[in-house]
Amino acid sequence: MNMKLPSSVLVVINSEDTSHIALETQGIHCSVNVQWHQEREVAIEKAVKMLEPDLVIKQVSANSNSINPFAMPIDRHLLRYCSAPLLLITQAHWHAGPITLAIDPSAYDTQHIELNKRIMDYGQLLKAITKKDFNVVLSFHIPSVNQTFNMYGVNYDNVHEDSFRVMREQLFELLKIDNITKEQIHVVDGAAEYAIPKFINVSQTGLLVLGTVGRTGFSGLFIGNTAEKILAEVNCEILALKY
Repeated sequence: MNMKLPSSVLVVINSEDTSHIALETQGIHCSVNVQWHQEREVAIEKAVKMLEPDLVIKQVSANSNSINPFAMPIDRHLLRYCSAPLLLITQAHWHAGPITLAIDPSAYDTQHIELNKRIMDYGQLLKAITKKDFNVVLSFHIPSVNQTFNMYGVNYDNVHEDSFRVMREQLFELLKIDNITKEQIHVVDGAAEYAIPKFINVSQTGLLVLGTVGRTGFSGLFIGNTAEKILAEVNCEILALKY
């Protein structure tokens, strides 16, 4: 494992928050940086650009699951534009559940392969810190074309089952170098924004680690990123990594 603990962390707090004083009493050095802007997310971006932290920590906003395409909640904005790893927390105390890593083993381009590696490295680091087990989840979906298959004498259920088995085996081959067991690997059926939240809830995940790809323009405005849709459906901590 090559991943090291973050040496510089930016914690987003309100002006009246005095939690940094408690950290100082525990021997954790803190400095206060004040950024003024009409839009809070722009102020956070300015601080990230100036301080270049290894990690940004922020509590999830109450309006993070807004579906209004013309209102960009702070958390969705940061998922899309924050250049540093972003940890969004839902509450002050760590959840008891395991860590879940969401990766895309079908990626062939260099950037997505590197993003998968970063997710796995962070998972190993977090496991060492928290002593929690982790799962690796992949969403995989075959469109339902039963009737078309049956016209040619092909059993759709068998094709579906075989496809999932092959994907799971490929995922295990990819991850066995990281000492991941088959029991930790989960291939779930459906689009990621629906299947992953369902798995998170069933597995009682405490922290979800995923990669984000910023989408801009009208495509990003009306469609949104998968990570943003997942954020609106889960009630656990989220660590978002961007390549």
